[in-house]
Amino acid sequence: MAGVGAGTAHADSVGPATGGNDTVSFQRSVESAALADGKIRVGETITVTNRIDRKLAWLVYSVRDNHPSCLEAVPNTSVWTVSGKTYTNNPDGSGTKKPNEVTSGEGWVKIAASGGGSWQATPLVWTQDYVVNCSPGELNTGGVQWSTTNAFEKNNNKANVGPIITVERAPSPGTGGGSGSGDPGTGGDGQDDSGSGSSGSLGSGSLANLFG
Repeated sequence: MAGVGAGTAHADSVGPATGGNDTVSFQRSVESAALADGKIRVGETITVTNRIDRKLAWLVYSVRDNHPSCLEAVPNTSVWTVSGKTYTNNPDGSGTKKPNEVTSGEGWVKIAASGGGSWQATPLVWTQDYVVNCSPGELNTGGVQWSTTNAFEKNNNKANVGPIITVERAPSPGTGGGSGSGDPGTGGDGQDDSGSGSSGSLGSGSLANLFG
């Protein structure tokens, strides 16, 4: 799943973290042109990619990315590809415009098929950009949950599966590139497993070929 990174073809990646249940399997990775050896500075942008593969004939209603609240979702940067079609909530992006299928709150972004519809995830691949405004140190980037046509589905919320990245301080202005004590953002896991909270539109960066 390497190769998708905040708007560039020369991105480094971490992951994927993998898992699933009886209904689907997933992969979750982090990419960015600013990522090196799993390290990234405060203020840089990462792309989180969630890939969902259905098992048997189950269909997917929604996919939700749960993450620390210090990862700030970039508006209009969601792109998801499924059943040979590409969708986005970016009004200027490529693909079918589906702004109402993306909602968000503190610590989560969610895509859900409109009108009670569902997706044939063979696979479904979704990218979303985030600005890293977290305290320096190791950061578990979160997890993924989903809903499907399996009415008896269990274990469909995989919290804190990662992958893990290391956040470094940004250099202080005027230091000529030397290391300094930049102003890191505040951390916190910010995860909302209940789906509660205010919602709003978001969207994604460039999507590479993940169908290897």
